Amino acid sequence: DGKDGKDVAVPTTFNEMFRFNAVVMGLGHQAWMAEVLAAFDTIVCNIANAARLQEECDVLVLKITKCPGPYRLQDFKIVLLAALRSLVSAGGETKGTE
Repeated sequence: DGKDGKDVAVPTTFNEMFRFNAVVMGLGHQAWMAEVLAAFDTIVCNIANAARLQEECDVLVLKITKCPGPYRLQDFKIVLLAALRSLVSAGGETKGTE
């Protein structure tokens, strides 16, 4: 239970854990990170198809540039690794990146 008596939902998917960690790290306000997160699964799934990967990255760049900066990819990496570490150390099986 939370301090106010309400149940606290524990993140169980990669996306949930990423968003949770971003907020905890003070980076939850970074709209561009949400864009990268939304495209992440498609980018990873198309890593072997250079043309499709380039297309996905081009679209992502267009979406990111509409978000306010600064764009620190190091911040995304930190949150990404924290989310992965949290899920792996908890023995959690991800339910995909939905």
